[in-house]
Amino acid sequence: MTRRLQAYILLLAITVAVGTLYSPVQSSAAAPATYTYGNTWGNVQNDAIVAQSGDWIYFNPRNASSGENAYLYKMKKDGTSVTKTPIKAQYQLNIVNGWAYFSGSKGYYYRQKLDGTMKQNLGFKGEDIQIVNGWIYYLDAAKHSQLWKSSLDGKTKKIVTKDPVNDVQVLGDWIFYVNGKDGNKLYKIKTDGTGRTKLNNAFTVSYMLVNKDWLVYEANQRIYKLRTNGKDLSVLTEDQPGPMNTDGKFVYYTNNDDDRKLYRISLDGKTKQKLTDGMTTFIHVIGDWLYFTEQVDYETVVMFRMKTDGTGKRPVQPMRPDLAMLFSTENKPLLFVNGKLLTGKNEQPIYYKGVLYLPLKAIFDRINGTYIWNEKEKSATVAREYDFDFSTTFTVGKAELRQANGSEYLGTEDRLDDGSIATPILLNGVMYVPANSLYGCIKMNIQGEKPKHTIRIGNGY
Repeated sequence: MTRRLQAYILLLAITVAVGTLYSPVQSSAAAPATYTYGNTWGNVQNDAIVAQSGDWIYFNPRNASSGENAYLYKMKKDGTSVTKTPIKAQYQLNIVNGWAYFSGSKGYYYRQKLDGTMKQNLGFKGEDIQIVNGWIYYLDAAKHSQLWKSSLDGKTKKIVTKDPVNDVQVLGDWIFYVNGKDGNKLYKIKTDGTGRTKLNNAFTVSYMLVNKDWLVYEANQRIYKLRTNGKDLSVLTEDQPGPMNTDGKFVYYTNNDDDRKLYRISLDGKTKQKLTDGMTTFIHVIGDWLYFTEQVDYETVVMFRMKTDGTGKRPVQPMRPDLAMLFSTENKPLLFVNGKLLTGKNEQPIYYKGVLYLPLKAIFDRINGTYIWNEKEKSATVAREYDFDFSTTFTVGKAELRQANGSEYLGTEDRLDDGSIATPILLNGVMYVPANSLYGCIKMNIQGEKPKHTIRIGNGY
């Protein structure tokens, strides 16, 4: 190699090095760091029974029939293609890199491939579990709720703070938490355990939510907001909240001052809106959608999805047969007795010539009453349990009802389509009676609802 060529190569190397040192590309090193998250903290606070992975929503419906309750389901973001997965998961759900992370048997935290293979016990029992940038942050239930972090495979575990922690949220390089050692005051600490700082000295805190600018939390039975630097404390609403969540624009909360109905309020406090009329809990926010459970009768809780503005509310599948009937878009009458929806053959109400009819035997069977059929007279005598001195006899084709004391009265003044008075009828061997004829004899609370055409008899509401 000639000296001229050597000098040229050296000059080229220096030029490239200097160009690289001062190139615009290198200046991008000062750009904000990016962070990858599993589930959101707001969802974690609500038991994390819903999580997103790409175009799929994974969820535990908590309304499936016995034996199915632990299985995860998945569906497309538009609510279609509902599929049961092979994964049994209870709550604290995170989906990261093709793995489902969840609380399972005996409270241990597990991970399992989304195809159902390679289930692993990660070796700790944790609460408030979040996954951020390849670390699992959790409150160790066996170590006084101290804050720890674990590698995704569970092999490496490190303590972050020895403070007993209640609510905790990891946001970038900082962790915001409620310090149980200091009267549940707000603190923050870096993910490496340094920079421990108290943010607030005035209130006992629960249901904490954090975004890059604001903390929102419950204290003194109202909702407060506070800047993440500990300044500008104010009351967001005087409503007493239950579970809360946020999308960074609104706070969604169960309003305990209004029978646990679902509300939202903007972070500036200017817009407040009631979103549902049912008793709600487990509020999850994914994109523009809310996922939550709502009590639809005495014992039944159903998961719904709804736009964050309160529109488009629909039950989340899969549904038990009785729940599918309850939320059917068809205009079928429904009958509840003591909180149970009657779904069996010959148990369901019908419309006959424009009048709502109820199956007499099914109702009295469900309230432990008596039903005695007289084939000769085509009549049925019914009575409440332990109330045989107050029986009532219905006869097919007769408007008058007979009571045990010999008195008779008109069962109903409902009119059929042809203008005649509605009377008991016999269809396929089953006696049906006009719904209104039960009011005088069953001695139980009866409620009718429209336009759902729902009859509720007894207790459980």
